[in-house]
Amino acid sequence: MACTSTILRFTRGSFLLNKQGPLQLGACFPTLHSSASDNKVLFSGTASNDENCDSGTENTSLVKNLATMGVDLKMVRQRQPGVLRKAFTNERGLAHFLQSKGASCETIAGIISRYPRSITRSGAHLEERWELWKSIFKNNSEIVNILERSPESFFRSSDNNNLEKNIVFLGSLGLNSKDLHCLLTTAPRTFSNSVELNRQMVELLQDVCITLGDTGVE
Repeated sequence: MACTSTILRFTRGSFLLNKQGPLQLGACFPTLHSSASDNKVLFSGTASNDENCDSGTENTSLVKNLATMGVDLKMVRQRQPGVLRKAFTNERGLAHFLQSKGASCETIAGIISRYPRSITRSGAHLEERWELWKSIFKNNSEIVNILERSPESFFRSSDNNNLEKNIVFLGSLGLNSKDLHCLLTTAPRTFSNSVELNRQMVELLQDVCITLGDTGVE
């Protein structure tokens, strides 16, 4: 549509196993502590509720695991301290998953440091969300690069259904795969917003286009 490029430009600024063989998690994290909480999430695919801390004190096994992984605990405590009080986390499963997609040990530690809630996502959730992103990106390395730069864009929302609806909605505006790729690269939070919020923003931009004399906003 005639106003697509205007909407895309505005939105960018506004909504600002491994084929090489078995995974060798121990090469990065040689002494991760085994715990019932870690295994429960890894094998059941059930992640904790991000909003509710499980206790008033930090989970010492979790803290040791994150330290072993090279995670910046000072940054974690500044950004999302409640994560360290979780009884059920999936740091081990997350590390396995990201390594399988080509992420380095340093990248994994950086992702967790910058967005600690990433360790509350289940394996099933990660796989499903990754496949949705793969519908826009050509390969895993492109996704890893975005996670390294903006981990919250992938992990902030736990609603994969909302992500899928946003992809459909944005596509209905006339944005092609190349446009969606660019938008997810430059303004990934757009895909974490509710569809209704994005729809309201588009309607606002359409009104702006009309005010500027563009009659082809549809």
